[in-house]
Amino acid sequence: MITIKNERELEVMRQACKITAAARALAGEMVRPGVSTKAIDQAVHDFIVSQGAKPSFLNYGGYPASACISVNSTVIHGIPGHYTLKEGDIVFNNSNALHSGAMENHQDCSYIPVTFDPRLIYGFFQSTINSKYVDPVIQDPRLPAVCIDQSETWHSAFREHLLAIISLDQKKPEFYELDITIHLQMMWRLLLSHITYEPQDTQENSPDYDRLKKILSYIEENYSHPITLKDISGHIHLCESECTRLFKRHMNTTLFTYLQEYRIERSLEDLCKGTQISIVAENAGFSDSNYYSKVFAKVKGCSPREYRKRQ
Repeated sequence: MITIKNERELEVMRQACKITAAARALAGEMVRPGVSTKAIDQAVHDFIVSQGAKPSFLNYGGYPASACISVNSTVIHGIPGHYTLKEGDIVFNNSNALHSGAMENHQDCSYIPVTFDPRLIYGFFQSTINSKYVDPVIQDPRLPAVCIDQSETWHSAFREHLLAIISLDQKKPEFYELDITIHLQMMWRLLLSHITYEPQDTQENSPDYDRLKKILSYIEENYSHPITLKDISGHIHLCESECTRLFKRHMNTTLFTYLQEYRIERSLEDLCKGTQISIVAENAGFSDSNYYSKVFAKVKGCSPREYRKRQ
């Protein structure tokens, strides 16, 4: 059904279009090396609000920004704040923050994940350290991640503490557990000194967030077996169409594409060990080695055998 607008409604639409056009022009003027997408998003948000309007993207379906800013290979709905990492960079991902990474131009990389329980910092739940210094940070939805890229002076100290933790965990000298805790607390102290945080109520988006985490956990636990959309939608008690939309809305990719890429990533360890490719494919949940090789080439830009030779 087509609704005929009256003159007042048309005028409101004209004004909204003028504000949008001006916001787009502002964003375009800011695009240059050294300016983050987050800074552009903040400027767009402030401009729209200054015109007596509200950004329509913000909080729509859980979308966390006022603008869609897509960089390089991102097609649409790019969330401002994405990081393009270079050698030596560190990314601190906050507790319970969903995160993912992707290669640019099929350029492979290696990384060292360091996961720790916040209790190593605060001791016990009702402690003053937790209530004052830890919980306000990990409960802040506006702080999903911090990029430690040597652009600020404190980044070097943060990096040294992290490298010390990695070394201690590998060598395990006497008292290494205690020393790791000390380094973690010093890293947290650096974060607190150089970030701002304001806890917010996130209950509005928590159902979607919880379902998304359940989807990702289900894939992680069952990727080596056949998985259908019916299986996943049933696991989160949602119809198949809404399950598909929810995943695409928050992950900027389809469920099927994510599952394929996840299986490829999980297959790399077996592949690099020299395991027979048909077995690698089976262990990763692919029905046959030919299909595995086809998907592998699409994701990695080369065949499994070529990838193995490069390692």
